[in-house]
Amino acid sequence: FWAPPPAPPAPVVPTTTGANMVRKYFVTPSLRDFKELVERAAREYRSTVAFKDLDPAGGGHEYTFIQVKNDVAALGTALLDAGLGGRHCALMAESSYAYVVTYLAIATTGGVVVPLDKELTSDDLAKLIRKSDSVSVFYGDAFHEEMPGILAHCPDVTTAINISRYAKAAHHPGFDTLLERGRELLAQGDTRYAEVTLDPTVMSAILFTSGTTGAPRAWSRPTPRRCGRGPPPGSPMPPSPSPARSTRPPASGPTAPVSSTQCALPDPNAGRTTRQQDTSPAFAAGA
Repeated sequence: FWAPPPAPPAPVVPTTTGANMVRKYFVTPSLRDFKELVERAAREYRSTVAFKDLDPAGGGHEYTFIQVKNDVAALGTALLDAGLGGRHCALMAESSYAYVVTYLAIATTGGVVVPLDKELTSDDLAKLIRKSDSVSVFYGDAFHEEMPGILAHCPDVTTAINISRYAKAAHHPGFDTLLERGRELLAQGDTRYAEVTLDPTVMSAILFTSGTTGAPRAWSRPTPRRCGRGPPPGSPMPPSPSPARSTRPPASGPTAPVSSTQCALPDPNAGRTTRQQDTSPAFAAGA
């Protein structure tokens, strides 16, 4: 039987860690934190579509990389102005452009992001908010009726903001209001966001396990492990993930109280005990 000649061996490319790879498809620079990630993406891809959003009527909305950078900076400036820089912030909402910008704004202002499963019950969400020492809650419109009951069991939460862009006016959506506030501050020469320096070795997120065999456990994660790359060579590497402790970083300013413009509070007895399937606007990442 005839057999084809063996293929020549693939070249071995040494990596920065000294290990060998048969083939290296992409060469990417090291990213120190989310701030550098957002800025580099805007610099390299600018007008390329980064995200697509659908409104309740099925209309599509596109957001470029440069728009993501500008919106993150505006929202981050508004958060710093509200005294939320460096604080623990819970995030529970449907997938959307507002979710992405809110997550990045918290992460790039030195805050600790606490993403929570939107399928959990109100009681479980309240427990995790307390356990994570969160002082603010950014929630989707699906939680509008449940928020009074959740907040009633979270005495440390002082700010609650509905980030759904397509929520009814009676539900007091606050995402675009914060964006406008941040843009106004930036136009006035506010440089607090640009002056924020992130430490890649400190906690920047608290992730909860699914809790299938017991109560959900909280794990703290530093920034580089969630950016996909470590800090530049020579920088100190963060320690291995460990269970999050009940500690809270100092506030960077006075924390804004919950107000009717941030969170509408209907009947506190209202609230579901189980979560229904989410039918909110879908979110898709651009190619």
